[in-house]
Amino acid sequence: MKTLYLSLGPTCKPVYYLDESKLRSFSSPMDWLAYQFDTVIKFYKSDFDSFLDEYEEMESDPEYEFRKIYDTKNNVLVMHSISKNLKLEDGVNSYLKKVDKRWKRLQKKIEENDVIVFLSAYQYDFEKLKKSIDELETIFNNKKLVIVNVYNCPEEKKLIHRINSKKTIVEYFFEDDSEKDWKGNKKGWDNVIQDLHLDNYFSEKSENKELYMCTIEK
Repeated sequence: MKTLYLSLGPTCKPVYYLDESKLRSFSSPMDWLAYQFDTVIKFYKSDFDSFLDEYEEMESDPEYEFRKIYDTKNNVLVMHSISKNLKLEDGVNSYLKKVDKRWKRLQKKIEENDVIVFLSAYQYDFEKLKKSIDELETIFNNKKLVIVNVYNCPEEKKLIHRINSKKTIVEYFFEDDSEKDWKGNKKGWDNVIQDLHLDNYFSEKSENKELYMCTIEK
């Protein structure tokens, strides 16, 4: 089965580690943004129809080349995409053209793959993640779906929930404080990425396991 890996927020960490590990082969419209899961669902269902309809520019580092733009309607922060070399409106319009192109390309990539793995780092409980994957199923109902979510937590463990033959949620718990370094716990994320490379979530063997837990190696 062919697998597509996508970042699902809420910040840049998931896309950074997918990119570093070569699991990310193209730019997705939700890459390098800050947002909440509900926003992803809204955009996927609406073809990004209302993205940056209403926005304001926020203060940013004078030395940084990109503007910091806040989508006030959808609660999205765009930090690494709109150049200060362009007038604000021109920069936003140019970026929206890229988003449209990336969304159309992503739709084609989704059709070409059998499994979609979404990597995220929300502090949601399991029920919220389950609701989220159920929402994704309404959009990608002919695909096998996996949400891999990393929690900032002192207890190190891994939970795999086989919801059914088409939906799996994987939860990783480890200390992932981004205060000193926005990349967080590199060793912990490397363990996650290693599992993404190795695990076949929907093999015959794995489908027979409804739930298991193991400790992440230190």
